[in-house]
Parts: sequence; structure tokens; C-alpha cells
Amino acid sequence: MNRHLEVILARHCAPVVMMMKPAAMFNKPDWWDLLSLSSILKYKMRFVEINRGGQNSVIYAFNIEMLKDVLLDEKVHKELLKLGYPDRENLSDCKDCAYFSVDNDAAHNETSAISDTCDNGYIGMLINHLRKRFFELDTFPHEVGFFLGYPYEDVLGFIKYKGDQCKLCGMWKVYGDEKRACELFDLYKNLKQQMLEHIEQGGSVKDFERRAA
Repeated sequence: MNRHLEVILARHCAPVVMMMKPAAMFNKPDWWDLLSLSSILKYKMRFVEINRGGQNSVIYAFNIEMLKDVLLDEKVHKELLKLGYPDRENLSDCKDCAYFSVDNDAAHNETSAISDTCDNGYIGMLINHLRKRFFELDTFPHEVGFFLGYPYEDVLGFIKYKGDQCKLCGMWKVYGDEKRACELFDLYKNLKQQMLEHIEQGGSVKDFERRAA
């Protein structure tokens, strides 16, 4: 089971592991609910299950520190507020709002809240609102690109044109800097390949986490 987890993290989260991207998202595997808490918490990433209503759930994996840098950026923050996300001023009690970590019940379909700082609490509020958006829309909200660390211009373009009229379509749809996007696509692809090969040779994702530290 742990090997299955290592492979899926390498396949979908290699740039997050190497701290080159704040977050990733992948379809929830059938065996996810069978994972032990220790097998999840040994990684630096945090994991949140997002229910998509009538569709399969997805797992959102993120690095809390990198995600703060993205979501607390002034431009990104303004766009999220326009879309109805909670304002930071609404964070009245840090103990009541937090970032999330998968809990240890058998279903793994609830999350336990852990409060560290006001910033982490606010990020928790934003993630929770994203989860609600997934459930209400029964599809991927267009602003999810911000939460995945996609370039600002690309996320704005996707929202404006509803996924049409992009310059390039790769790991995401590009509306801004094509050259930079291609460089990132190549970088992320190479990281994934390196990590998968390392695991096949008996290594682990933790080895890459230590390199990135």
C-alpha cells in the first residue's frame, strides 16, 4: 500500500515534494481510505480530501508555507475576494480556523484542524471555501489554478475566457508567458521521471524531501 502511495505522489506531486510548486491535486485512489495515519503524516505535504458532489473525490496535496506565499499575494487575494472567498478580516479567532491534515479515522473523509498561526488559519478558511465551491459547482472551480500555483496571468485568462482561446495547452492552459510555461512543464516532467525511477530502484519520496530541505 505504501508503495502505491509513493508512486502516486511521485506521479502527481514531484514539484511539490521538491518545493518548486505549492500544491497538486489528483483523483482519490480506491485504496486511499485504507492508509494509516502514520503513512500520511510522515510527509511534509498536507492532504485534504475534496468531495466533488456526484463525482469522484480528489486529494489536494499542499505545502502550507509555499501556499501562503501564493494565496496571500495581493493580486491573488483580490481575485479570490471577488469570487466570494472570505476576507482575512473575518479571521476573528485563530483557534477556530486552521489548515488541514488528514485525520486517522477509517474513512479519511473528514479533516482535523490544527491551529498554528493566523496566516495558517486564514489559509485553512480559503481551502475550506474551495472545498465548498467544488461541492456546489460539481466541477473544478476556475480559480483552483491559484491554489495549485499556476501563473497568475494563466489563471486570470482561464477565468476570463472560460478555458477557451489559450495560447498553449500543457499541464494547464497558458494565457501569459508561453516560454516560461514550457520551461515549467519540462521541469515538472523531469522531476516526475526522476522520482519515479528512484522509487523503482528502491528509494522513497522522503529522499527527495530531504534534498529539498
